[in-house]
Amino acid sequence: MNALTAGQAANYAKDGFLVIRKVFNQSELEKLLDESARLWALLAVDETDRRIQWRKRVDDSKVADRIDPVLDISPPFEKAANDPRITRTAGRLLHCTKPEVFKSKLISKWPLTTGYAMHQDYTYWPGLGNTPPDDFVTALLALDRSEAESGALELFPALHHGKLPPSAYNPKDVDEKEVDQSTGIRPRLNPGDVIFFHSMTPHRSSPNLSQHNRQSLFFTYVVPGHDDLTRCYYAARPDDFMDPQ
Repeated sequence: MNALTAGQAANYAKDGFLVIRKVFNQSELEKLLDESARLWALLAVDETDRRIQWRKRVDDSKVADRIDPVLDISPPFEKAANDPRITRTAGRLLHCTKPEVFKSKLISKWPLTTGYAMHQDYTYWPGLGNTPPDDFVTALLALDRSEAESGALELFPALHHGKLPPSAYNPKDVDEKEVDQSTGIRPRLNPGDVIFFHSMTPHRSSPNLSQHNRQSLFFTYVVPGHDDLTRCYYAARPDDFMDPQ
């Protein structure tokens, strides 16, 4: 991947997200998909594991749809999170040289798994202290193709400069009546594409109504200097915590 251009950096500052195409190649993706299969075979049967989170399907059954955290048990994913093709862009967006990984997760959006209401990630993260939202950026690495039918991420541009009015149903979510629904952008992603988005960029996803899995790796980076932030976050996360995407 070439260095981030001034225009791309300006678009991120304006919109709160940026799509970069073809960051990882097919050979690299096959290894990451193999690692995902290995982890799910190893972990999905254990409903007591706090790193496994469960999600409803449209038929009201449930399915394990994410592993969070994931880097501490996956050298291939840790390598991807520290790949300079991602960290260089994250650093440019955060105006720092060496961003640190704050949190990570693998989401496997199996067919018929439900989506998430509109929200801003920062409002869901406990244990941050006084760390400002501008100090975080998340990179979504698509492992499978992602489109409207599979419930791809829908982002709402230029709304990342402050907290939006909360939903009456969940104060951590956004009141969707306060947002112009027509402005939503749902980038179609191919495997290997990456979306970088601000911690306050509102987004949501719909159910996966396709016949294929929609797997993504999420790496959230923070400006260096926030000692122990990851430990504080996971220590403060309650047992029933669900960090949406």
